[in-house]
Amino acid sequence: MFCPNNMGGGDTEDNLALACPNCNWHKGPNLAAIDPLTLVTISLFHPRKNSWEEHFTWNEHLLEGKTAIGRATVQLLKLNDPQRVEVRRQSSTGPDTLDNLS
Repeated sequence: MFCPNNMGGGDTEDNLALACPNCNWHKGPNLAAIDPLTLVTISLFHPRKNSWEEHFTWNEHLLEGKTAIGRATVQLLKLNDPQRVEVRRQSSTGPDTLDNLS
């Protein structure tokens, strides 16, 4: 399990994950967030343990959470911020291209 540096985690490869600056900033030290549908606190998507296809789906240029983990992650990381959606819209020719922008 990932452990933020401020909670005693180190900078070893197994404790790091690639992230864009926006995602990294929004995530901060959070390991969990509130699912906007159920209002229950849930772990965030774990890129090494969770399946992307299980938790997320594309709806045009919007990323939607299919599960509590997906919804909480989308909301906390602000993955559908208007600027991000516009970049996806301008960068893609169809949904297949979006798989490379996640």
